[in-house]
Amino acid sequence: MRDTLTKMYKVGTNRGHKRVWIEGNMLLSFGFTRGLRFARTMRDGKMYLIQDPQGKHRVAGTEARPIIDLNGQYLDDLFHGYTHYDATFNAFGNAFLVIEGVNT
Repeated sequence: MRDTLTKMYKVGTNRGHKRVWIEGNMLLSFGFTRGLRFARTMRDGKMYLIQDPQGKHRVAGTEARPIIDLNGQYLDDLFHGYTHYDATFNAFGNAFLVIEGVNT
């Protein structure tokens, strides 16, 4: 297992709002399995997904293909003016995923 890795994704949309969609082997390689609960925090133009047993969000999908799927007004604000986002995966510590808007 790696310590950290940053990967760029294209900003998606769903029902008129920006969307984060991350799935499969990238999540598995950092130990993010279906059912893992997490909270999200916005700070300094970034979104932090923090492992939290009482968290409002949960990794969806299947055991073989876990999915993080987030969308809403808060992402419209975060990604305003951006076409892509960097997702920095962290195998250690509480903030397991940091998301920040970028342009290519």
